[in-house]
Amino acid sequence: MTADPQRATVRRAVADLVALEGEIADALALQEPVVAAHPPAAAAVRRFRTQAQEHRDALTGHLAGLDAPAAAGAPVLASLLPPAGAADTPLPVCAALRADYTAFHHAALGYGLLWGMAHRAYTERVPEPTHRLAEQHQRRHAAAAQEVIGLLADVLAWELSQHGQPCRCICPSCRALGVCICTTCAQSVTVDNFAETALPGERGVRVRQLRAGGPAARGGLRPGEVIVAADGQAVPDVWQFNRFLGGFQAGQPVRLRVEPQDGGARDAVVAP
Repeated sequence: MTADPQRATVRRAVADLVALEGEIADALALQEPVVAAHPPAAAAVRRFRTQAQEHRDALTGHLAGLDAPAAAGAPVLASLLPPAGAADTPLPVCAALRADYTAFHHAALGYGLLWGMAHRAYTERVPEPTHRLAEQHQRRHAAAAQEVIGLLADVLAWELSQHGQPCRCICPSCRALGVCICTTCAQSVTVDNFAETALPGERGVRVRQLRAGGPAARGGLRPGEVIVAADGQAVPDVWQFNRFLGGFQAGQPVRLRVEPQDGGARDAVVAP
């Protein structure tokens, strides 16, 4: 039987994420004595470790259910999660959480890539397709990263005080009232900057690729154009566009309103 390269790509990506989740779980286990003195951080690290183990186990079971074995995943986190205590820092708990944040985002992006490649190779309906598992795990890693941001203000204030580094800020709150807001402001700046620089949702449906010889290609659609309406109904995003098309009968033509990259708008009739 000829190997399916798309399925092989998906299997390898799943295997790599099995290895990644295992590395995260192992690194978090080594962090536990480092963060033990700060109970909320210690509790979070234990939860993160359990989550990584659950992800690894779920992926391992999913991989066994795919139609061919995959190569063992490659370790990737040596530079992201150094051995506990190896970092030369007076703030080891902050350093541990910062490393965790990096690892969670690394994993979340990996699951985003898996979602895309698995969906492209999605040719039959199964109870738990790979892209759904990728979506669940990505959301949990994103939530863990957000939890780290929420912890850091308290952890930083506590750890600086533990090392005899009091607040000497001259802002009105700190100097006049003695209410140190420095680490709170640091958290607020981080949250605000990430929110302000977040990618906006794309309007409509951008055509990035066309199936060779498919209805859209025959109807004259071109990569880079944006579909903004179908049969006069606005399609604000890809999810509503797919739901709209799900109600069409086989072979029913669709009139698409598209906006080319160079401006303007035009209609294209696509006949499946």
